[in-house]
Amino acid sequence: MEGFEALWLSMGIANFAWGQLLMMFIGALLIYLRSHVV
Repeated sequence: MEGFEALWLSMGIANFAWGQLLMMFIGALLIYLRSHVV
């Protein structure tokens, strides 16, 4: 049970990190498009 909890926690941290990276990428892309298209 302890191993499963550790695995779930590490997966949650990984998913959180991917979410942060994705939001940063989308934000940078929007800024780039806004400054170049307009």
